[in-house]
Amino acid sequence: MRLLTPSIKNSPYGRYTILVVASAISIVPFVYMLLVSFMSLGEAISTQIALPSELRFANYRLAWEQARFSNYFTNSVVVTMVTVLAQLVICSLVGYAFAVIEIRGRNLLFIFVLITLMIPEAVLIAPLYQVILGRIVSINILNVVTILTMLLCITVWFTVLISFLNNRFNWNLNATKLGLICTLILLGGLLWLFLSVTDIRTVVIDEIAGSNWLNTYTVLIIPFVGNAYCIFLFRQFFKQLPRELWHAARLEGATHFQYFTQVAVPLTLPAFATIGLLSFIWSWNSFMWPRLTQLDHRGHFTLPVGLDAFTRDQGTELHLWMAGATITVIPVLLLYIVALRMFINSASRVGFKG
Repeated sequence: MRLLTPSIKNSPYGRYTILVVASAISIVPFVYMLLVSFMSLGEAISTQIALPSELRFANYRLAWEQARFSNYFTNSVVVTMVTVLAQLVICSLVGYAFAVIEIRGRNLLFIFVLITLMIPEAVLIAPLYQVILGRIVSINILNVVTILTMLLCITVWFTVLISFLNNRFNWNLNATKLGLICTLILLGGLLWLFLSVTDIRTVVIDEIAGSNWLNTYTVLIIPFVGNAYCIFLFRQFFKQLPRELWHAARLEGATHFQYFTQVAVPLTLPAFATIGLLSFIWSWNSFMWPRLTQLDHRGHFTLPVGLDAFTRDQGTELHLWMAGATITVIPVLLLYIVALRMFINSASRVGFKG
């Protein structure tokens, strides 16, 4: 900004010009992708800059069918939703502990969490890869931890839902006990499906019976349920809650779990929406880790990895590449547009209390 003269910095036209240029740099690739997705092959590979002669929606159908996008789309939806729901539970619990529970050394532990934000993702891939191969921790232990983590997440979500219904309809249900009961009922239903449906039994056995986590859905989810940035955001949101709320809840005999599910979560729903949106975008767009861990097991490919395989298979069909890329981008774009106002409001409320 020092290179700008005072007249440019103080002029609204100068600021608008900078914003327009910065926006154009971000928007032009998306516009190019969208336009080429409607072109014919000849128009797409032409060196001339022109609009498509007609809107060829058939390109999307061809890309969807030739790339097996229906399978990739299903995988992306399942992996992303499970990752987001699990990440919201785990990170909110950890963030709550750092913000509310007074334990010795919590600030030091929080500093270690923040330090992990400074480590590039690429640096962590090699040791994480050794973990999923079972060379550091037994795969059986990892499977047990995974099952317990999923049960915890399900219980918390049931408890929060029942607490919400209590507040909404003035019910007086025991949210904690009912949450546990609902989890046990769901577990019984899943066990019945496992025993009675062959396809489900085959998938579950493939997930837990191997000597490592390669080519499984588990490896796409579990390594990312604990995100340091999400923990930081949750901790800052929970820090903003008045301490008097916890003291009043404790006088009523509430435990930390009851206070978390029945008071803290309802008061920080904008935080959950914001962090859920960020988690969705990160998980949906993840490419490098799924590509490394799924190898050539295309049945487990997510959309970004499937799109990469499609571009390698189709050679020079640029118009179909762009149609596939547009299909991959649209869900995130729509979600962001819908949640934009809530995202901005929540982000502006994040404080930096120590």
